[in-house]
Amino acid sequence: MGGARLLSASADAVKTMLGKNIAQAVADMVEIRRDVHSTAIEMISYTPGSGLMRIRFRNKRGYPTYDYPNVDIDDVARFIVSPSKGKHYHHYIKNRYGYGG
Repeated sequence: MGGARLLSASADAVKTMLGKNIAQAVADMVEIRRDVHSTAIEMISYTPGSGLMRIRFRNKRGYPTYDYPNVDIDDVARFIVSPSKGKHYHHYIKNRYGYGG
């Protein structure tokens, strides 16, 4: 799966590309990982089988990374394609999934 395909995909397209059987078979081994163009966020990764999303932030103290369990793949897809990762995080991810840990 190419990075450009995932970045331009809708949430339903991401589900279709992964396929239910494929996602279940390799769920614990697959990680979707994207470096993003953002002043607030450096990287977003997601493991479909566990629903674990990991976000690496940019800040003055380095690159803290936080884990968000049980994240829906639709939320990840919308996050990846959002024009402003920082705004999307503050409006949707943080409010729904908390601050991470």
